[in-house]
Amino acid sequence: MNNKIKVIVSAVLVAIVVSLLWLVIPATPIWTISYIFAIIAIVGIAASSLVYTKKATSVPQGHAFPLAAVTYALVSVIFSAVTVVFDYNGLHFPAAWYAIIHTAIFVFYVIRIIALLAGSEYIDKVGERAEQKHKELNKDKESYWN
Repeated sequence: MNNKIKVIVSAVLVAIVVSLLWLVIPATPIWTISYIFAIIAIVGIAASSLVYTKKATSVPQGHAFPLAAVTYALVSVIFSAVTVVFDYNGLHFPAAWYAIIHTAIFVFYVIRIIALLAGSEYIDKVGERAEQKHKELNKDKESYWN
């Protein structure tokens, strides 16, 4: 089984486990929002892992994509867990504000990914230019001795 299939199967299994929590935790608006953002985090980790495993991007700067996705997932899950526990213990938090805060966390993650993509593209361009100069130097070196 290749890595891409393993990543997809793992993401589906984690999504199933998270979905099974509906059998244990009573449904509230806070729990529903938490579930939606948990699925988004799972998809984010899987997508970043799939992008990272592509040969063209499996360079050191590619490690930042899965790391950013895992960081988002941890922040999202911790925020969700704390808020769901507060909600079930009588400290009600308006669902609209909860959704807005979760969306803000997600937007921060998306901006971070966009910045990483821009940085990765810049590094690739610099690498291509350096490789081209290296080829020119080798060509000049060969013509010098002939």
